[in-house]
Amino acid sequence: MVNVRVICTLCGLDLATASLKNHVGRQSCLERKDTSLKVRRLQEARASKLAYDRRYTRAGRGVLEDLALRIVQPRPEMVPTTDSPSRSSPISIDPPAAPTSPEQEPTFPVGVPSRRPRRLPPVVIVIADDDGDDEDTVTSTAIVEVSTLTNCPICLHTVSDPVIPRSCSPAACSDCMSAFVAHSLRERCLPTCPQCRVVIRM
Repeated sequence: MVNVRVICTLCGLDLATASLKNHVGRQSCLERKDTSLKVRRLQEARASKLAYDRRYTRAGRGVLEDLALRIVQPRPEMVPTTDSPSRSSPISIDPPAAPTSPEQEPTFPVGVPSRRPRRLPPVVIVIADDDGDDEDTVTSTAIVEVSTLTNCPICLHTVSDPVIPRSCSPAACSDCMSAFVAHSLRERCLPTCPQCRVVIRM
């Protein structure tokens, strides 16, 4: 099949016979004949796009300002009024706490986490000779008084009948420690200190 080609009489473009009908007199044909038409069309399109961008940028800025005012200003139903006392809940102001003496333990209201000063637990220092580890070879022992004990890490109360494991320093109640170790053994796991997370060795 022979492909017959013809030349456009307006712009002089070499086209196929089937494409000639859709090309003659159209915008591309006229712009090819007169290049100023294409330059004018591009300038108009650029100016139209610039005007569009300016118009919608200004409109978008106004929308954002309106939205910002709506966010800052509270709605009427959210503003408490003096006419409806049921909406406003009474606010209780706690009186200032009285200064506590160093010997007295400060009390905290319910629901407020207490931040008690951390105290160092009693330390038992045992110095032995190099010959052996028997109790007969102990040369000196220094024991800190039990009055500086902190709260029990198991029951969170004041320590009674304190027991200090060899593996860590926190002191606990003897009953609490016995029950804690027995529960861990029943669960078939090694008992670990609730405070320092090391395996308890008595």
